[in-house]
Amino acid sequence: MFVQIKPDGAPWHKINSTIGVLRLICQDGIPKKVPTEVVSGLISRCDSLGRLLPPAAVQHGDTVEIHSGALANFIATVEAIDSKRRIWVLMDIMGQITRVQVASEQVKLLN
Repeated sequence: MFVQIKPDGAPWHKINSTIGVLRLICQDGIPKKVPTEVVSGLISRCDSLGRLLPPAAVQHGDTVEIHSGALANFIATVEAIDSKRRIWVLMDIMGQITRVQVASEQVKLLN
């Protein structure tokens, strides 16, 4: 569950006593902000009822779009997937085909 709060506003620590909530993730006693890309990525994987769907499995030869990190918005071709679910892709960077490793969470399968 994600909540939007003002850390210096209302007593946010009361959220920790909500049924089903263990505690907010904090750093130095202040709630930690979750990057917008993480929340957007999760929302994009939800069905019409808001249930999180598993990520689409990519396979060798698939065309993917990198949707986060320094290579966001690049299109690449999956070259290999190792046993730790790291994905190696081939992409055209400045006219050179370059082999790059990305996490499975960073890629979106293109149809």
